[in-house]
Amino acid sequence: MRAWLAYIDLSTLLGDYLERQLQRDAGLSHATYNLLSRLSVAPDRSLRMSDLAEHLKVTRSRLSHALSALEKRGWARRTDDPTDQRGQLAVLTDEGLAVLAAAAPGHLAAARRAMFDHLTPDQVRQFAEIGEAIIKGLGIKQFFIASTGRYDCSDLTTRYLEHAGVPLPFEEPHLVTPNDLYRALKG
Repeated sequence: MRAWLAYIDLSTLLGDYLERQLQRDAGLSHATYNLLSRLSVAPDRSLRMSDLAEHLKVTRSRLSHALSALEKRGWARRTDDPTDQRGQLAVLTDEGLAVLAAAAPGHLAAARRAMFDHLTPDQVRQFAEIGEAIIKGLGIKQFFIASTGRYDCSDLTTRYLEHAGVPLPFEEPHLVTPNDLYRALKG
């Protein structure tokens, strides 16, 4: 019971803390920040709408509404997918990238303060292992390679961290351990 209540409190309080920080410092919701950041690290800053919805764990309808709001602000646009006549791409504009670049340092600093500053490297490793076990139990695709003990961040995460200004002093930046991420985020 103690672990469950700690998780409930953690997820609620951390989510609220990060949401308030983004609203206060950047005028963004956490959902908007996540959408912009996913697009920012995608090749050509664009993703198929269906892939973006899957990454964000939202319905296509919800994503469509969110993207409409970003289009009105000039932060994103839709374009036809040249590889599939039925599909569309969500594309991050230069204006949207500038908004994200302005928000990222404060957001990452808030995440460090709220979470990583209070944990030892061993606790970060344990936290990662616990999260991975739960994700595996839910049947959700992970990017953790058990045989190497590293995360495969080659698709989006490495570019996101680099774009956010987190130094990546790793020999193979696309393969990182939980401790590598801890050291990078602790700065």
